[in-house]
Amino acid sequence: VLARDVGWSVLDLSLSPTGHHLVYSSWSHCLQLVGVHSDLHEPLSLLSADDADEGAYRGMFCHRWSSCGDLLVVGCNGGSLCLYDLAMRRPMWYPARHHNDVNTVCWADGGRGSNLLLSSGDDGIIKLWDLRCLRSASTAPPAAMFSGHQCGVVYLDSRQDGRHFLSNSKDQSIKLWDLRRPASNNFTNECRRKVAGHQFDYRYQSVPQFDSTPLSDDPSLATLTGHVVSRTLLRARFSPQATTGQRYVYAGSANGDVLIWDCLSGRLLRRLPGAHGNAPVRDVSWHPFDSQRLLSAGWDAKVRCSYYQGPKD
Repeated sequence: VLARDVGWSVLDLSLSPTGHHLVYSSWSHCLQLVGVHSDLHEPLSLLSADDADEGAYRGMFCHRWSSCGDLLVVGCNGGSLCLYDLAMRRPMWYPARHHNDVNTVCWADGGRGSNLLLSSGDDGIIKLWDLRCLRSASTAPPAAMFSGHQCGVVYLDSRQDGRHFLSNSKDQSIKLWDLRRPASNNFTNECRRKVAGHQFDYRYQSVPQFDSTPLSDDPSLATLTGHVVSRTLLRARFSPQATTGQRYVYAGSANGDVLIWDCLSGRLLRRLPGAHGNAPVRDVSWHPFDSQRLLSAGWDAKVRCSYYQGPKD
């Protein structure tokens, strides 16, 4: 597919639940809808009535399909969220839902029912939204907030059990969370101040020193460390249900490694080094039916296969 209307780069790409369509985004005023088995290549305008005459361009850093494939949720620069109704070809904007760019969005229930949505970004605060409330009142507050990171959040992943999710952050940590244990407002404000004091350009600057010890009121279940988050928005995920029971968390690292942690103990089980040299590993995908095989994509423009043979004694 020859990408169209690309500003800077293709920022995100996601496949529809049916597998018939994919959507990609960039710095633009349109998402692009592509047919996997057809020649469809349709721009989906995100311009609202307020900025249609201005040709406003937006950084669409992330997007996810609903489980029914009728809705796209988009995280944008400036802290805005957008729900795009594919049937009506209409965007519904929710501006300034975060204090800074939205880097990642995720269905809290894995897309089932598609009502609970998680979002986060450079303000370091994870927010839970109930779409039923947002649709009835565009200024509705989040249903809950989760805080504890000292820098911006780059990725969220759901365990798809309606309870647990993880966050990967520029503070060089992954945190595991329970939806039933949100942060207090006072603690969230304290974390917001810490994040404001730790702003650095992860694309170019050296990573500052972060204290990996959780703060006293941190409501997260566990904090995982050992990887390097810099130069790009690295992704972390839960391992597959079918073969591992989602026992593990795995992620790429900016130094070229792939790391695997145990969810229950928080222990780093294995470091798979050097698959991409020293190039950052932006994303890793664990085979859904082969418990030993992982694919990683790095800045060396290669996709590599690695093998994991269980915890290292």
